[in-house]
Amino acid sequence: MTQPGETDGYTASMHAEAIIRHAGRGAIDFMLVNNAPIADDLLEKYAADGIAPAVVDEAAINALGIGSRRGGHHQPVGCRAARSGQAQPQRHAHGL
Repeated sequence: MTQPGETDGYTASMHAEAIIRHAGRGAIDFMLVNNAPIADDLLEKYAADGIAPAVVDEAAINALGIGSRRGGHHQPVGCRAARSGQAQPQRHAHGL
C-alpha cells in the first residue's frame, strides 16, 4: 500500500528501489507481495485516507536482482530473506 505524500503512485519495485537507496545493494534478497483482491469496502476506506494498493511489477522487481513471490492476504512487500532461508521483516519497508 502507498503512504499519502510519501509513496503516492509507487509500484512494488519503486518501494524496493527506495529501500536500496537508503540501505544499499544487498539489503533486500527477496520480496513477498500480496496480489490478492482487496474488498471494495476496504479499498474505499483506504482511498478516503489517500492510500492505494501498490502495483506489483514483478519483472521490474526481478530486474533489481531481487527474487519475488506473489501470495495471499497480509504478506508484506519488503521482506528480507535471512541467510538461513527464512523470511524476516525488512526494517526499511514502507508498509505495503
